[in-house]
Amino acid sequence: MLLLRRSSFRAVGVLALVVAVAAVAVPSTPPAGRQHRPPPINVIYEATPATHRIALAEHRVTAGCMARRGYEYRAAPPTAEQTAVVPTPFGYEALPAAVAAPATPAGEPGPEDPGYGRALHGDPAKRLVVEAGGMRVSGPGDGCIAEAKRRLLGDRRARWMRAQIQLFQIQERALRSLPDDARFRAATDRWRACVHEHGFTWANPLEVQRDLPADADPPTDPRIRADLECKEDPGYLADAYASLADAQRRELGPEPTALSEWQGLLRGQDAAAAAVLDDLG
Repeated sequence: MLLLRRSSFRAVGVLALVVAVAAVAVPSTPPAGRQHRPPPINVIYEATPATHRIALAEHRVTAGCMARRGYEYRAAPPTAEQTAVVPTPFGYEALPAAVAAPATPAGEPGPEDPGYGRALHGDPAKRLVVEAGGMRVSGPGDGCIAEAKRRLLGDRRARWMRAQIQLFQIQERALRSLPDDARFRAATDRWRACVHEHGFTWANPLEVQRDLPADADPPTDPRIRADLECKEDPGYLADAYASLADAQRRELGPEPTALSEWQGLLRGQDAAAAAVLDDLG
């Protein structure tokens, strides 16, 4: 797990609202009837044969490491059918499922066996820390997760983490610039007029989730249905994502290596993962 800290960036305007719903995610293929072209940086969220091989190799190396330390790794192996999730920076894009009770994360240590957590996550004092552009990420520096990361990335792990920081910052800058985009403003104005006809006074789609009461039933809630209807009819998502794609391309311009380096490092991990899977049968 990576821990991310922001030390010099402020979330303002639309960015503050985007961060508030960063946990909302949808399948990487948009629902029928609301198709839109994904922005360039969405490639980092795609589920592909390569990302599955990498996840499977990491799991196998981690499990083997834990077994050598006398523990059975609790996390289930990743399956090829698992769907990628991507951020939804404009709120809901489909009717959400009913809220389920939170499950205990697989692979996490229980309170009765702190040694398991130490074996898996390593010494907290030895975390690998990378800083770039006023932002810091960290990950296990030793332990079985770190061993699996080193097996696939070698000495390029800090570069991988730095590339992730750079792409995150590019996404933030692109989102922050959207209120200056005429197409995005027009799409938001159409959406706002539509929801006002339904009796709601939101200024933008991210306020829909913010205003839902704790006891709301997402699949049937009239607020979500109005939001989605007003996104679909005027083509809000198509225009919003087109504006976001343009903004990301502008931001990638001064940093042309950010995405290409991430892709190159991914290819290196895939090659290492294939070797791991061959070795382990």
